Amino acid sequence: TTIGMQGITPKAGTHYLLADTPHAFADAIVVALNNKPQAIAISSAAAALVSDKYNAATLSTILSRNVEARLSR
Repeated sequence: TTIGMQGITPKAGTHYLLADTPHAFADAIVVALNNKPQAIAISSAAAALVSDKYNAATLSTILSRNVEARLSR
């Protein structure tokens, strides 16, 4: 959902299938089940995004910078 993706940087159609209603969610599941190459491409892109931008080292660096910025005020 749009709300579920807030605060992170994926792109709909590249990293996930956007579905904000139950009907759209069901449609997205059908699309994924009927188009295996697309489902694999989206899941691979999502895994790469998480690995690149949301790994422990990256998140630790971001957290440290935020804490330092708050403490230096």
